[in-house]
Amino acid sequence: MAITTQGAQVFVRFALAGGAAAAANWIAGRLLEPLTGLDASIVLAYGVGMITAFVLNKVFVFDKSGRAAGEEFARFALVNVLAVGIVWSVTALL
Repeated sequence: MAITTQGAQVFVRFALAGGAAAAANWIAGRLLEPLTGLDASIVLAYGVGMITAFVLNKVFVFDKSGRAAGEEFARFALVNVLAVGIVWSVTALL
């Protein structure tokens, strides 16, 4: 399976969007923790990262799907709601 130049460019944009979203999550967590405590900061910062990831991927990575943005975000958020529980659990255990 050959990787095309276009496929490589999409992967780079995807990786950059994910890195920016992770940075937004981390920064938000550091800023929110003194104000909200660890548990709430994890969930709130995850939300910041999730929204950042959605917007950056929608704008810079993926082609238009034909669905309404609200429907796309609802699907995206559904998957991430499951993941935030895992993130919170791992952080709480560590």
